[in-house]
Amino acid sequence: MTWVSWRLHRTQLLIIGTLAVLAAVAMAMTGVRSTSTSSLAVHDAQALVWGLLFALPVASGVVVGVTVTARERERFTNRLAWTQGISRTRWLLATLVPVAVAGSVAMALISSVASWWVAAIGQAPRIYPNLFDVSGVVPVGYFLGSMALGVLAGAVFRSESFAGWVAGIGAVAARIVVRTVVRPHLAPMVHLAPVLNGPGSTWSTVPGGGEPALGWLLNQGWVPVGRTTPLPGHPWFSSLSAFNGYRCPVVTGSGFRNSVYSDCADPARLHFVVNYQPPSHYWLLQAGEAGIFVAAAAAAIGLAVFLLRRSSE
Repeated sequence: MTWVSWRLHRTQLLIIGTLAVLAAVAMAMTGVRSTSTSSLAVHDAQALVWGLLFALPVASGVVVGVTVTARERERFTNRLAWTQGISRTRWLLATLVPVAVAGSVAMALISSVASWWVAAIGQAPRIYPNLFDVSGVVPVGYFLGSMALGVLAGAVFRSESFAGWVAGIGAVAARIVVRTVVRPHLAPMVHLAPVLNGPGSTWSTVPGGGEPALGWLLNQGWVPVGRTTPLPGHPWFSSLSAFNGYRCPVVTGSGFRNSVYSDCADPARLHFVVNYQPPSHYWLLQAGEAGIFVAAAAAAIGLAVFLLRRSSE
């Protein structure tokens, strides 16, 4: 079955390998160049590399996944395998595991190069969302999750193209939701309470950390004293001038007004708070997010097995 799996998916695997090699070459060129020049062309090339790295795990995972189930069901070649004394569960796993391992190894290798590239370009800390998405172990999780979603879509829909579109949209949506809603809470946030008394502002931390510029900034603004977030149902009161320490927003009987810090923050019992994830939480967030996608992949494969076993084909 391993040889059969390779024969069925060799085109997709070769394309994935080619794209990975091209991405590695592009990273090597733009990573080295970024140490000596900051030209617009280099930055544009880096943006293209990031786009390729962002899309590669999802695109390759979906393509591999739908060919395991949807292509076989669309061409009715699965019926031949199911009449050869092999169970549907064994058929699916024997076909899927070799390409899953090969794809995971490819994603792990390319993300290793991407981790070097992220450090080489030095545009932001690696915990910053755009760089976080293409480095570490999360690309492997993205690949496995997308592949499993493709397998599940193929178990539901016989059409390979339709299953591919459904799985692709679902995989992208899952990444967006996890990135914006789930990831910020996978590790405890650090809350900074900067002392803003003028241009020479100083930073004090609660309970510890560094300036938010060194990490992933989540929220910032004026909140009631004693809190690190706004009251339920209330927004963050923030502005650029407030962040620089000159003014702060305050609630009066007629609404909002701006005044000097010493005239409004103390009477209104407001203080400026910054919530962020420090660089030291990088691997904790990586492990948590990769674990989510691997667990989701296992659940999707289990559901696909259940559906195939109950299929009347």
